[in-house]
Amino acid sequence: MIPLRVANIEENFFGRLKEKYFSPDGRYYSKYSDGFNRFNYGNMYNVIYYNARTSSTYSLLTRKALINQFYIPAEQNADTSRGKFIIFTLIEEDYNNDEEINEDDGETVYKCTILGQDIRQISPERIRLVYFDVDTKSDAIYLYVTEDTDVNKKFNEKDETKILQTSITNSNIATEVLNDSLKNSMNSLYNNGK
Repeated sequence: MIPLRVANIEENFFGRLKEKYFSPDGRYYSKYSDGFNRFNYGNMYNVIYYNARTSSTYSLLTRKALINQFYIPAEQNADTSRGKFIIFTLIEEDYNNDEEINEDDGETVYKCTILGQDIRQISPERIRLVYFDVDTKSDAIYLYVTEDTDVNKKFNEKDETKILQTSITNSNIATEVLNDSLKNSMNSLYNNGK
């Protein structure tokens, strides 16, 4: 995997192809959870897959977008079986109309195989991914997201955080875990119905 940054190409770009799946000194990865590491490479616009045996290349994305978050399995030789996949978020539009596409515009969560194939949208559009968790035993991905519930085109403490769930093996757009009745009762209990 080769991260693509349009505005800034590092000098040792091709030398990095020789590095292992994980950088031994931790320069490009940070621990996220037991199962995933976050790929830290600044503003990525795409990821290029390069096969050294066949000298073939292809890109993860075929459209213009900003990759805001990119999580890869924490195990070095991970396969594409259940639980071994990539989670990433894309920002594709200027939601807040400030003439910039950045993290303030909200993102959409996607899942794909280790090889960047079978890309599936697993969250609603224009949310902010707070955290995610994977439970391979129950075949579930849980997304903790913030939605712009007051529709002011900002993501802040006034917006609602939701827990969404989708399947690992048959991923679709995740649905909310808590039903309206439970949310309303909690709202009445803690906020006096406000």
